[in-house]
Amino acid sequence: MQDTSSTPTSAQRRIQVLSSHMGPNTDAQQGTSSTISHQKTAQMHGATFPLGEDGSTYHLETKLSEVSNRILTVGDPSRAERIAKYLDCVVFDKTSHRGFRTITGLYKNIPVSIVAIGMGIAAMDFFIRECRAVIDGDMAIIRIGTCGVVKSDIPVGTVVVQDASVCVLRNPDGFRSAIHNVDVVDDDVSVSTTGEHDSISSTSDDDDQKLENDEETSDDDIEHPTTLQQPAQQQPADSRPSRIVKEIRREAYYVTLPVKASDQLTDLLHKNVAVHVEPKWIVRGLNATADSFYSSQGRTTLDFKDKNESLIDELIQKIPSLTSLEMETFHLFDMADVCKRGKIHAASCVIALAQRQSEEFLDNKVKKLREKQCGLSVLDTLVGMPLEKEMQNGVWTSTPEQQGSIQLNTQDNK
Repeated sequence: MQDTSSTPTSAQRRIQVLSSHMGPNTDAQQGTSSTISHQKTAQMHGATFPLGEDGSTYHLETKLSEVSNRILTVGDPSRAERIAKYLDCVVFDKTSHRGFRTITGLYKNIPVSIVAIGMGIAAMDFFIRECRAVIDGDMAIIRIGTCGVVKSDIPVGTVVVQDASVCVLRNPDGFRSAIHNVDVVDDDVSVSTTGEHDSISSTSDDDDQKLENDEETSDDDIEHPTTLQQPAQQQPADSRPSRIVKEIRREAYYVTLPVKASDQLTDLLHKNVAVHVEPKWIVRGLNATADSFYSSQGRTTLDFKDKNESLIDELIQKIPSLTSLEMETFHLFDMADVCKRGKIHAASCVIALAQRQSEEFLDNKVKKLREKQCGLSVLDTLVGMPLEKEMQNGVWTSTPEQQGSIQLNTQDNK
């Protein structure tokens, strides 16, 4: 029989691949480690945290030393490119096969990365987890984006500095009224559904009133999902199959508790935005991140039963301090709050692109001006934010004279 005791496992080979691309521990003289710990590395293999053949993260395709501790994130890759032109130099520019673009350079001689992630909560999750995986020390992340404003007295072109965010989620169960039968036979489970499957919005007025009367009304500003369960008559213990019947009746949309931004980073961001933008065009407030552009933001269409005609009005009524509505900020704040390795300081400023009450939409010329102003404000904030621990070496370590500032991979700048 062949001796396999010294043959590395698939997991060990993954670890070796990752470690071989990290380089030496160049921060040892500062007393900090610039390599990912063995305990952490051991978790980064296989299907749990897949890596590329070169040891890079699977979706962003970046490695240790390629992304700095200070990150400006946007959705649009061309916006990342435009803001990158304000850097002193660019030393790294990569677009992954999934469309994530990472640009790293120096701003006022301090390393900064600009990462374009696309849209939505899932994209934000890829970004923050995979950047955290290849960055040692603390992180400061600021998002620049666009939003809709929900109050009539906030004009388009306003810059909203977001103090906290809730999340608005579309609940598929809220569009169906059905009895779910769960059959249990030994260890096998099968689920069948009986009853009507029409959208709740298609029920009669009497049915809607009955549902409203059945559900308790909370005094809290923010409404949380409730599930009403009614078990069927209990079957004898020895009967097969046993059957559990429960009725699921929920709201079509529900709202999470708010998660705060970093107070220190947000205060500094507000201060720097006020340097570039007239104070009358700046507001601070509570944001709502929606899980879609259409249904969860109250945009009605003829093709689908979204049951959202009064969603914005209900949000304003339930959350009086609500200011902006977009698709990413909540998850940034949420992940920063639950990070276990190192501290993540998170903040966000967004440009009011759409006035949801008046239906006004921002002129493209003004949008580009606000983008520049926010870009400079965020860069100033990132380099001005003190971090207790950060990497001292990376692709930015060599001076432009030694390494040479690279040219950006120019994309469409519409």
